[in-house]
Amino acid sequence: MKKRNTKSNTIIKYISIMFLFVFFIPIQIYAQESPQNTSTTINKEVAQRMEKLYNSSNNTPTDREILLANIVQSMEITTSPINPKPHDKVSATITNYSTDLDRADISWYENGVLKERGMGKTNFTFTIGGFGISTTIEAVVNTVEGFTVKKKKMITPEEIDIMWEADTYTPPFYKGKALLSVKSKIKLIAMPNFYSDGKKISSKNLIYIWRKNSTMVQKNSGYGKNIFYDESPVLYDERKMSVEVSSFDKSITAYKAINLVSGIPEILFYKNDPLEGVLYRKAIQGRYELSGEELSLRAEPYFFSKEDKDIGNLVYKWYINDNKINNLGQNAIFRQESKKITGFSRIKIQINNLYRKYQKASNSFILSFN
Repeated sequence: MKKRNTKSNTIIKYISIMFLFVFFIPIQIYAQESPQNTSTTINKEVAQRMEKLYNSSNNTPTDREILLANIVQSMEITTSPINPKPHDKVSATITNYSTDLDRADISWYENGVLKERGMGKTNFTFTIGGFGISTTIEAVVNTVEGFTVKKKKMITPEEIDIMWEADTYTPPFYKGKALLSVKSKIKLIAMPNFYSDGKKISSKNLIYIWRKNSTMVQKNSGYGKNIFYDESPVLYDERKMSVEVSSFDKSITAYKAINLVSGIPEILFYKNDPLEGVLYRKAIQGRYELSGEELSLRAEPYFFSKEDKDIGNLVYKWYINDNKINNLGQNAIFRQESKKITGFSRIKIQINNLYRKYQKASNSFILSFN
C-alpha cells in the first residue's frame, strides 16, 4: 500500500513539472523580453502556484468537519399544521439524524426573542399572526459534540378557498345554488389570500397544483392556473378535489381540499298564468284543485345540464293516468272536458338527457276536477 502511494506521488510530481513547462515557461520568456517585469518575479509567482497545486490534493476535511457538515445538512424544522391559518397555534419540531438531540441544549427564538430553552427540547409551540404577518422561529442547538448549529424557519399564514360552479340549469328568480348532477360540467376556482410585504399577491402570480382523488392533474396545474374545469362524478360517487398553492420561491404555501358529490336532477311544476306568466313563487305538489276550465303547466328541469337544455338534448314525456301524451315539450295544457265530470287524474312527466344518460328525473301530482 505504501509503495502504491509513493508511485502515485511520483506521477503527480511529474504531471506538475510538465504543467510548468507547458504553461508557465512561455510566460517567463515573455517576462524576460519585457522591461516592465523580471524573471525573479515570475519565478516566485510560478513557485507559489505550483506549491498550491501540489498541496491541493492534501486539503481533505477532517472527521470532525465531516460530522459538522452532516449535522448542519440534516437539521430540519417541521411545523404542524403544515399550512396554518391566521392566529393558529403551531407546533414546531426540530429533527436531526446525525446527532443526539435528546442530549443537546436547545434554545427556541420567536422573531429574535428567546422563548424557551432546555435539554432535549425538540418541540416548541407558538401562535402565528394574521394574514401576511410572518413569524420567524429559530432553534439554536448546542450539540453534545460541542457544535453550535442554528436553524430558522419563517411561517406566513395564508388562506385559500375553492369555489365551484355547476353548469346546470335553474329557472329565473331561483335564489339557491345550481347543484351538481351526474356528469355535469363544473368549474372550480382557487381563491388564495396571499400577502407579501403587506401587499396582496395576484392569483395569477402563483403556482397551482391540482389533484383529483390525490392524483395530480398535470394539464390543469402550473403558473397562474387557478381555474379547473371538469365533469362531476358519477352517481353515489364522491370525488376529492384539492389544490396546493405556492409563491414562486415556495416561501408561501397553502392547501385546500373539498369533496364533490353528484345529485339527481329534479322536476317541479308551476302554473303558467296567462296574465302574470309563470308563477315561480309556488310549485304545484301533491294535489291541485282545478278551479277553471284548464290548467297551463310548465315543468322546470332543475340541475340538468344547462348546455344540453339550450341545444335541445332534453326529452320531455308527459303522461295522464299513465297514458303518454305526444308532442309536448316543457309546457302542457290540461282541460276539463265537461263541468259535469268530476274526479281526478294523475299528471306525470319524465325528462331524459339524450347526451348524458344518467341525467333523468320524473315527477307527478294529482289534478282534481270539481
